[in-house]
Amino acid sequence: MPAKAAVVRYHNRPYYYHGGVFYVARSGSYVRVVPPVGIRVAVLPAGYARLVVGPSVFFYAGGIFYIEDVSSYEYVVADPPVGAIVSQLPFGAAEVEIDGKLYYEYNGILYKPVQLEKKAYEVAGKLED
Repeated sequence: MPAKAAVVRYHNRPYYYHGGVFYVARSGSYVRVVPPVGIRVAVLPAGYARLVVGPSVFFYAGGIFYIEDVSSYEYVVADPPVGAIVSQLPFGAAEVEIDGKLYYEYNGILYKPVQLEKKAYEVAGKLED
C-alpha cells in the first residue's frame, strides 16, 4: 500500500485510499477492494472523466463513479448511472455473453459496446447477487 494513502472511515471500517484505489487491511496485509457506494473522498483520482447523465454530473475513474457533494466539498462513490458512456473499460473487465449479446462485466456492472465517433461503452445495468 502506498505510504501516502489517506484513511477514510466508512461504517466504522477504515479504508485506505490513494490515487483512486481503495484498500482494506486483511490478515496482516492490505488488499485492493472496490469501494462501497457512499464512501467519501476529498480528491478525485488523476485522469478522471466528467460525465453528464440526464441532469446529473458524475466523475468516472477506474470503474468507479463519483458524484460531488457541494455542501462538504467531497466526492461520494455512486451507483453507476445506466446510460453513461465511458471511453475505457476498467482494468480487469471480463467479456460475458447474455442472451447472445456481448457485454463486459466489472464488479457486477455491465457495460455494452457502443459505436460513436470512436469505440465506447455504455453502462447497461448491474448484475443482481
